[in-house]
Amino acid sequence: NKVSVFTGINYNSFGGWLKSELLPLRARYAFQEIEIPVGIRLRSNPLDGWRIAFHAGLGLGITTIGKATLPGQYKNKNFDYKPSPLRATYQFAIGAEYNLQIVAITAKIRYRGGISNSYFYRGNQIFKPINVLDLQQTHDALHETITFRPSMIELVLGVIL
Repeated sequence: NKVSVFTGINYNSFGGWLKSELLPLRARYAFQEIEIPVGIRLRSNPLDGWRIAFHAGLGLGITTIGKATLPGQYKNKNFDYKPSPLRATYQFAIGAEYNLQIVAITAKIRYRGGISNSYFYRGNQIFKPINVLDLQQTHDALHETITFRPSMIELVLGVIL
């Protein structure tokens, strides 16, 4: 098949530092999610068992673990942020596949970005984001929502059944 539909289950783990318009501080964040992608794969004709492949698709990420914490004087449980439970994504990838009769081994470079904003929020509800114009408003901002759209370039190794 040169054109096929793909789906699967991905387990993603990523993190870093957030710098928000809301906060004059950087918050450290970490996510783990289960992602269910769906898309279209285009493959070249085989050449000695190898194929070049391109795919494009959408995904739904379901957060399993996630947290953002603030450094220094704000580092305590009162200012820990929780992530939004769902995240819509898109992805594009190019790579190679090697056919081993029953399965194919694949290696690709994938770009994955967010369609929907991801949120970190305090407490049990998502608050409306605000802008912090000076340091005296920092305390108020700590009770608000930080929005962002993570995107990444990944090296992906896998098996296709």
